[in-house]
Amino acid sequence: MRPIVPLIVLTCLFFSCSSHKQIDAELKRADRIMLQHPDSSLVILQGIDKKDLSTEQLRAYYSLLISQALDMNSIHITSDSLILPAVNYYEKHGSAKQKLRTSYYMARIANNAGDSEEAMEWLVQGESFIPQADDMFTAAHLYTLKSSIYKSHYDYHAALDNDIKASEYYKNNQRPYRYSYSQVSIADDYLHLHNLESANQALDVLTPYWDSLAVFIRSNYLETRIGIAIEAQDTAHVRALKDSCFSQIPNPRQRPWIAISDAYNACEMLDSALFILDNYATYAPNLLDRDYYTRVSTIYEKKGDYQKALDSRKKATVAVRSHLTDVLNSDTRFMEERYKTQIEELRQERLRTSLITAIVLILCLGFIALNYLRKAWMRTNTSLSSLKLEYDDLQKERDLLIAAQDKSEVMNDDIRKIVNQRLSLLDKVLLGFMTSNPGDQKVAREEILELLNNKDEFILSTAKVFEASHPKFVEFLKEHYLNQWEIGYCCLFLMGMYSKDMEPLFSRATSSKFNSIIRNKLGLSLNGTKLKTDLLETSRELEGK
Repeated sequence: MRPIVPLIVLTCLFFSCSSHKQIDAELKRADRIMLQHPDSSLVILQGIDKKDLSTEQLRAYYSLLISQALDMNSIHITSDSLILPAVNYYEKHGSAKQKLRTSYYMARIANNAGDSEEAMEWLVQGESFIPQADDMFTAAHLYTLKSSIYKSHYDYHAALDNDIKASEYYKNNQRPYRYSYSQVSIADDYLHLHNLESANQALDVLTPYWDSLAVFIRSNYLETRIGIAIEAQDTAHVRALKDSCFSQIPNPRQRPWIAISDAYNACEMLDSALFILDNYATYAPNLLDRDYYTRVSTIYEKKGDYQKALDSRKKATVAVRSHLTDVLNSDTRFMEERYKTQIEELRQERLRTSLITAIVLILCLGFIALNYLRKAWMRTNTSLSSLKLEYDDLQKERDLLIAAQDKSEVMNDDIRKIVNQRLSLLDKVLLGFMTSNPGDQKVAREEILELLNNKDEFILSTAKVFEASHPKFVEFLKEHYLNQWEIGYCCLFLMGMYSKDMEPLFSRATSSKFNSIIRNKLGLSLNGTKLKTDLLETSRELEGK
């Protein structure tokens, strides 16, 4: 019996791996045909048994694809429960493309649920992945949705910016259908911004391809053209465009009835304008909104029937007030700016921390180099050639300090002062090297000795810089009642120094005394690990470095 047990285990493992590979292959096949055949992709995904999704990665991939397939088949979902496995997994794993797509479809779901604020937040987050994602199709969709949300909030400048970006991505991705739609949308944005010339230019791009345009794009095209002609007060063109709506859009349900009514109204054919609005109410009863009631009110007012005009105006006002309340109570319009501000603040904080940490390390290196140099100069048989190595090290440090000085906008005044002092000293040391002038060497030697002899200034300045780069660690030391001198002493250990490197500052007895005091304040055993080891471990835990 015993030999059979391993065989059974191996068999189970084999079939488990085979099943895993088969499911992964099915998911990739559904992904591969998604754009061209979203209906077939949905069939494949619906045929997968969720019990076979044996890993977190498979579940995430499936939830992303099924959300995309439903959306591309015009099945609008309003709950994020289906896509949450992808959100949770790709937050820490996955490629930029998967993160982009997850963010976009989360935005779609939020927008379907009427939460434009959350939708915009996901869109702005998703936009940050576009440069690395290599997914022009999703990028274009993302900008199209952003534009749509901005239009609903009457921000046509922002809508135009995003429509232009979407148009470029659709064009480069060779999606003529989507590109045509985005061009009409751009023209509509320009129309709302009263830039009629640019609106016409955007539509002129599509004129040569009129016969290949989808019917609903033709409808939107003619609607925008009518709006341009009305604003330009070109009555003859308005009449011609109005007639084109009937000849070019045979299906009544796809005709731009509101625009046709506007055309009749602009031509002072008020009864025909009302008749067209009746058609709009017949073919699109679910779309009776502020635009419909506003136009009915305007026409009745022109006809002198003020009671009907008032009744329609009240209905339009209710619709407008409800929408404006949603807009004014929403942070959607400011979401993008706020998100970018947060990203910039985070970037600046990281730059500041990195720069200050680099400065701390530079100061440490400078201290060690100066210590070696002091010892070298105090040897009577030292020649210029024997100091070549120290010279090269100091020259490198000088270059680093200058680079740090160039970025002084992220440093406070105290840290900038410390950097400038070290840079000034290094210039004098290097001058002594290069000139071999006894006077220059004497000045540099005196300043080095002054720096090393002034223990308080050196230790306290080191503690001050370290507090900027490791605030949590320094706060931890303060909470245990360490003074600035003791904090500076701890910082020397964290910068990589050993007791032997500190000989110019402390005697062996003094170092032992400080070790005991600090161990006692931190509650560490006197016979435990080295103080440096304990401090390094504490810093890593607090700072996550």
